[in-house]
Amino acid sequence: MTESDLARIESQFEITLPPQYRSALLGYSFANDSWANDCAMPNDVEVIIEINEDRNFLSKFVQNPMQYFHIGSDGGESYYYIDLQNPDCPVYSFDLESGRFAKEASNFQLWIVQIQ
Repeated sequence: MTESDLARIESQFEITLPPQYRSALLGYSFANDSWANDCAMPNDVEVIIEINEDRNFLSKFVQNPMQYFHIGSDGGESYYYIDLQNPDCPVYSFDLESGRFAKEASNFQLWIVQIQ
């Protein structure tokens, strides 16, 4: 991932990515064949754009869906989101089956530790 890729994402969705998420993508520490790269936090600009094309998806489940940005999944029924408005950059999961939206990590650094 490059600064140009991140600028493309920010421009496409008219957002500012949190510094923690930007840093994690720029200094990506997961192997290409890892679960983190495949699912939890892909490091591919095209994948990130594709999974965020319907940013209103959460509107039935949260009050302000545009404050959340889809960063990956568990490979199944749960999608992971970061909170764009919280400086700690907490990570949330949304379970497709139950409709449950819950905090997975109180900050992005803890999220990185969890998915290693």
